[in-house]
Amino acid sequence: MDTRALSSRTMEAREIPGLFFAGEALDITGWLGGYNLQWAWASGAAAGRAA
Repeated sequence: MDTRALSSRTMEAREIPGLFFAGEALDITGWLGGYNLQWAWASGAAAGRAA
């Protein structure tokens, strides 16, 4: 999924309200360097707070 299609604050799909993505469902690349669990928790928390 192109991450530009998501709100960076809530992880909600811009075109489908109520659809959230988090963690490994998003193919995030970059300087994660072993922080994929942190990414999973942080993105899940953002999506959970917004839902």
